[in-house]
Amino acid sequence: MPTQHQVWSIADSLRDKPERVSLRTVRAALPRGGSYRDIGPHLAAWKAQRSYQPRIELAVLPEHMQTEMARAAANLWEAAMQQATRLLNAEREQLSAVAAVDRELRDEALASADVLSAQVESLKAEISRLTNELEQSRSQSNGLLEKLMATRPATPVKPDSSRSEVFWEDVLDRVLEMLLAEPVGSRGLICGQILKRMPADILERAEREGEVVNQENLMIRLHRSFAQGRRFVREVGHYRPLSRPSDQDETQIRVNPE
Repeated sequence: MPTQHQVWSIADSLRDKPERVSLRTVRAALPRGGSYRDIGPHLAAWKAQRSYQPRIELAVLPEHMQTEMARAAANLWEAAMQQATRLLNAEREQLSAVAAVDRELRDEALASADVLSAQVESLKAEISRLTNELEQSRSQSNGLLEKLMATRPATPVKPDSSRSEVFWEDVLDRVLEMLLAEPVGSRGLICGQILKRMPADILERAEREGEVVNQENLMIRLHRSFAQGRRFVREVGHYRPLSRPSDQDETQIRVNPE
């Protein structure tokens, strides 16, 4: 395998004769020859180092013209390489900027997906908690109602009298107004919610007339009205109006009065 020193020495020798320096002529001058694959890299490095321009040199131009033309060719080549390098670097920078924007958009999308996923999980947990609380509230309400229906309440309801009946009928009318004010499609209100929204004038009147408006007495009156088919419908502890004036398609529940 020829060495770089051997290839360069023969190339200098051929140039001085002057003869054309090429793979073929260098290979022929090597003592043991060699493959073009082995000679090629050494000869290419020699041509670049020596600024070898065979057409100019073999034209037998004056030496100073050969030198100037070779130098000009080398400068032109260097300028072309610099321009190509600048263009390549500019293209690389542009591609790098595009890639950076793509990465930023991808990271933002992934971050948004993570946030949405966390929010969904949080909402699921909140829905589960509220569902459990609602089931517990329903169970407690149903248990309390069954207890009240089976036994006498701790605070006895006053014996029915004309005045007491008028008062409680007015209370139930106000409760009906309260339920009618709920949005269409609402499930209604439970007894505790109704008691919390009881108008102040009703509570003041109860105090004047010696009536006790608490959850137990209110629940008994609501259930009695519901059982008689008057005013209310009760579903899973919630009370809603038996009918609405504007609900033409709602099923009307009719129960024969006592």
